[in-house]
Amino acid sequence: MSIAIIAVGSELLLGQIANTNGQFLSKVFNEIGQMY
Repeated sequence: MSIAIIAVGSELLLGQIANTNGQFLSKVFNEIGQMY
């Protein structure tokens, strides 16, 4: 199974702020994937 995270918003795309929600979700999905 593949999971995609889509980030939208000029502040994210220009790198003005960090996408902390994306970082958190990536960590959670990676941990779930390690269980299988």
